[in-house]
Amino acid sequence: LARLGDNVGAQADLARARALVPDDPQIALRQASLLEQQGKIVEALAIYKDLLEQNPRADLYVHAGKLRYNRQEYHRALANFLAAHELELDNIDALRGMGLSYRKLGNRKAAITTLREYLTKDAQAADRAEIEAWILKGK
Repeated sequence: LARLGDNVGAQADLARARALVPDDPQIALRQASLLEQQGKIVEALAIYKDLLEQNPRADLYVHAGKLRYNRQEYHRALANFLAAHELELDNIDALRGMGLSYRKLGNRKAAITTLREYLTKDAQAADRAEIEAWILKGK
């Protein structure tokens, strides 16, 4: 239904499916994704929180962190990125998110350290020039 543009109907179907099979993470992920498409970020984050309580996954922590970062919830975004980093030390998306969150929170030293690690681990980082310029600007 969502592909046909009936997001409301699709949301209702997913809510019924979750009621029937509450422990199915795929249904919950689809519902959260659809909520995001509808701009219902708070509701989507609530589903991600439930999923993470059941099964902590770095990719879900990163995704929740990105949503929180975009909502300018930098402390909460940082917490999500740190949790992802604890689960996967080499997760470049977690490192990037941590660095950008530290930057927004005014912790320049932590931001530089983390962003340098991110750039070291992601040789093809699309935002390399921007980050390097920001780091050099403060020296």
